[in-house]
Formats: sequence, structure tokens, C-alpha cells
Amino acid sequence: MKNWFLFIFFLCLVPVFLHIPIFKLNKKDIEMIKTLGLIHFTSNENALKIKTDGFKGSVSHMGGIERLLGNLIWFYINTPDQKQKQKILFNTSRGKKDKKRFEVCIIVNDLNDEDIKKMRKRIGFSKKDKAIVYKGDKFIPKKMIIGK
Repeated sequence: MKNWFLFIFFLCLVPVFLHIPIFKLNKKDIEMIKTLGLIHFTSNENALKIKTDGFKGSVSHMGGIERLLGNLIWFYINTPDQKQKQKILFNTSRGKKDKKRFEVCIIVNDLNDEDIKKMRKRIGFSKKDKAIVYKGDKFIPKKMIIGK
């Protein structure tokens, strides 16, 4: 009975653990980031601020464990399935309430090795949800393009 309880408890924790952006980027991730860049979804108004001032990290609202990670800036690798990634965001509780939060994207290119070292990934629940986070208060990449 005791072993079953521990097994069930462990199975409940695995999805939570996979959802936390604490995993180091592997060589394939780094190569894709260097080649394709990153994408950040935001509002049109916020995109203009980011373009001039850079990205500002904030503490996650998702839960206690993610709050402990400090200031984060959320990205995805800029693969051709951008629309699918945007749909994932629209289906979150925040996205359902306010779709304008994710109406445009900022594509970030020409990242240096120091910036990439400050990034972690979330393995996620599905292949579609592979978020990348930059750990820090501020991130000013060399090249940013605002897209729809």
C-alpha cells in the first residue's frame, strides 16, 4: 500500500517537473537557436517598448516553483510552426481572457554564447510546448524584428 502511494505521488510530480524551465539546452537546441532565432509573443504596444528598451524579466505567475527561479523572459525557438505556438498561448487561461497579450511576435536573431548560456528550456507535456526562458532582469539582443 505504501509503495503504491509513493508511486502515484511520483507520477503526479513528473508532469510538474517537466513543466518547469530548468533543463539545460542541448547542442541541437543551441544550433537551432543560432540558426533560426527565438520568438516572443506579446502585445503590439509592448512590442514597441521591447524594441526600444529590450526585454524585461519578470517573476512567473504560474506557480510557486517557477517563482523561485526569479526573473524570466519566455521564448520559443523560431520554427515554421509559429501559428501553432501562438494557439497554445491563446488556449492558456490568460490567453483566453486577453488575446491581445499575444497578438504579435518579436523574432530575435544573432544571439551570442553568453546569452544562450543564460537560457533554460521546459521539456513540457507535448512536443509543441518547448518553451525557452532567459534567466535575468534584462535582455537586449542585437537583432529584433516585430512580426504579425
